Amino acid sequence: MDLSEHIESRSHSKTSQIDIKTNDQVQFPVTENIEFEQDGYKICITHDQNFLLALMKRRNRRSIHKSMRSDLIVREGTEEDLPDFYQLYLKTSQRQKFIPFKLDYFRNLWCVLKPFNSVQLFVAEYGGEKISALMSITFGNTLYTKHIGWSGKCSEFKPNHAVYWAALLWAKSKNYQYCDLDGIDIKTAQLLSKGKTLKVNQMQNPTFFKTGFGGELLLFPQTYVFVYNIFFRLACKLYLAKIFPTYFISRMMNIVRVSR
Repeated sequence: MDLSEHIESRSHSKTSQIDIKTNDQVQFPVTENIEFEQDGYKICITHDQNFLLALMKRRNRRSIHKSMRSDLIVREGTEEDLPDFYQLYLKTSQRQKFIPFKLDYFRNLWCVLKPFNSVQLFVAEYGGEKISALMSITFGNTLYTKHIGWSGKCSEFKPNHAVYWAALLWAKSKNYQYCDLDGIDIKTAQLLSKGKTLKVNQMQNPTFFKTGFGGELLLFPQTYVFVYNIFFRLACKLYLAKIFPTYFISRMMNIVRVSR
């Protein structure tokens, strides 16, 4: 039984015990000017390898071929690789300026999901040194690439392309139908879909990298926040976006998320 089947069976067994209560007040966005812009990018992996490569942008296809011709070794990771993965992940968080999860988060993730074979780690090594590692989870018919760590070394061998390609091939070998390259900046993705020229900083972000794999952009509903205090709710709706920039609010949400 995989994770999705386990959750479904538990939900059916507990349906009669759940008292669903609704609130007559409708939730609303804090403000129309705040955008939480993380969407998905799904790739259908039921095709053969050559077709998947043909769907990619030329830059990604060439990078994968370059990694395959190099001395990189990509393998499936184990629980023992988590500390090294975490160090690579911390280096990525420093470069990309996001707040990292704690190591215990990844240990717990592994402990909970691995019995269902719903978490995988793909590690790229060069000369015995771990260079890049990608953690993915599976649910239903989809593999989700969730967290990547890269030392910053051996960029000429394209280690990040190598671990993503390994994840796609692994999912395909296990008969998953889709791979979702989770976490897409919607503004950058929309510019690419319209054939617009990107700025230099946009060409260096993770979205430019992910959209090169040739998938379909998934637009998720905007994040909504409900504030129970009616006076503070009104203040948030009217003034929050004017006082605090989107970056600050997103950063505060990350702090709350990782501190739980």
